Amino acid sequence: MDFNQLMEHRYSCRNYSDEPLSEAELKELITAANGAPVGSARYMDLHLKATEMGLGSCFAWGVLESERMFPEYAHNELLDLPEDFEPLIGILVGHPAEEGKVRSIPESRLSINYK
Repeated sequence: MDFNQLMEHRYSCRNYSDEPLSEAELKELITAANGAPVGSARYMDLHLKATEMGLGSCFAWGVLESERMFPEYAHNELLDLPEDFEPLIGILVGHPAEEGKVRSIPESRLSINYK
């Protein structure tokens, strides 16, 4: 899959099947995240790798922010995280429940001004 195809297939998946990720899939995703040139880009490398692998992914900032605002919603126990751990960024990754739609990306979506 070339980069343009990758971008056409990338979407925020919010509905996953019950099929767990395999150890090989997890290793491949973590390797992609660790390959990011800067730490703050790891989530994007992970999203793109998941798409390339036919997996769904979604950035999960809102749910983590709500846990900070409403501690009673914190899921550290459920996620097997240390009690004093505060996640800042989360990415949901899994096998999509249904196939995503390929989208076209119009050239006019962004405008660029330069001299």
